[in-house]
Amino acid sequence: MQRDGQAFDEGHQTVMMVDEHRELRSAVLDEDLVELDKELSAFFTLVMRARMRNPEIGMMSVLSAVATHGPVRLSKVAEHVGLDPSTVSRHVQNLERAGFLAKAADPTDRRAAKLHATDAGVARLQEAWRRRAAVIRDGLSHWAPEDLRLFKVLLERFADDVVK
Repeated sequence: MQRDGQAFDEGHQTVMMVDEHRELRSAVLDEDLVELDKELSAFFTLVMRARMRNPEIGMMSVLSAVATHGPVRLSKVAEHVGLDPSTVSRHVQNLERAGFLAKAADPTDRRAAKLHATDAGVARLQEAWRRRAAVIRDGLSHWAPEDLRLFKVLLERFADDVVK
């Protein structure tokens, strides 16, 4: 094809334009991802600082996993919360002493035990969830309801895509 005195290959130019657009989009996306990574790092730093100030958070994670998945073996709890079994074992001991968890023999393997949340443990967990919800509610009280719904959807999608 001839255009303005020059040979013009429309298909080739279209491919070049698409490639240039992809490169530009990729560069913008990379910048956005860097910024997202910075924001996520700052958020997780705050979460980790809160956990250090309140070690009970780790125990509540264990209690939540047992209440959600129980009766369950300690090894499965460790998988659910992403902690080392020895760490989970210490949390379980503390939760048992507090009356929040109890052990029972595993009917399929008498050498093993299964954990279950006690009534007191469920009540303690519900109270912890209410307090956490209040913190989130206070922090996001100025958000529009549609922004909250969108954030929830996008956060779930992010978690699903990243965890894969």
